[in-house]
Amino acid sequence: MFKDHPWEGEVFGGVEVAWYLHAHYMVNTEFAIDYEPFIKFCKAEGVGANALLMKIAHRLSVKHLPQYVVARNNKFFPSDYATGFVRTITPGRDMVEWVGITEKESRFKEILTRDRMPDLAYYLAARWPRLAFWIARKLMPRHEVKGRFTLLVTRNPMKKLGRPVVFHGTNYPCFFLLIPFGFKVNTVFGYPHAYGNMDRYVDFVKEFIDAIEKPETIERELVGKEYVAMPARTPEDAEAVRKAAPKRPSKELRDKYN
Repeated sequence: MFKDHPWEGEVFGGVEVAWYLHAHYMVNTEFAIDYEPFIKFCKAEGVGANALLMKIAHRLSVKHLPQYVVARNNKFFPSDYATGFVRTITPGRDMVEWVGITEKESRFKEILTRDRMPDLAYYLAARWPRLAFWIARKLMPRHEVKGRFTLLVTRNPMKKLGRPVVFHGTNYPCFFLLIPFGFKVNTVFGYPHAYGNMDRYVDFVKEFIDAIEKPETIERELVGKEYVAMPARTPEDAEAVRKAAPKRPSKELRDKYN
């Protein structure tokens, strides 16, 4: 149990957390939301919808969600990023990379988290993945969740179908926000039940809905704050990363996307 857990101090709080972690019991809430006002607002303001959405999610994560992730040894560890997402390494490839969001005084910025792994951890994961996972899970669980984020935001799954697609995960290590393709759609907010019950996070969901359906209420400071997005790797650079393994790619190549 982490500090300030909603069940901290309860007679059976500790055993409930332990049981839910062992059972990998998940909570998946699904709620209706209309994204059309938000999209129109972004076009009128000349801001990117994805950038503003990630800024909103980041602020709400910091405000309402405990900044921890669940390791494979069923223990909580502090997260490195409040918010993030995954995307394919490059067009045409199925493998994904992790993108964390940071906020500084002057801007938000995307970070390719695996590019910042220590040399030894990168080498072991690329050369001996099963051994690396065993070491991380059994001996160094904090490193197993290195580069993870509190809130994973997923947008437009299976967009090529041209219709909303919703899925419910079964084993999240963190909070999860799924935003389907379309305007009036159902959005999913999920997480391991060991974080607490649904009503604990109703303010997160309510404030997210308000920001999307009443975008004029979003703070002007947040709308105007710079957001630095990292481009997807070109197929050539993605291939260079693959060929360099198990060693890390060159510093020049890493700096290009960070």
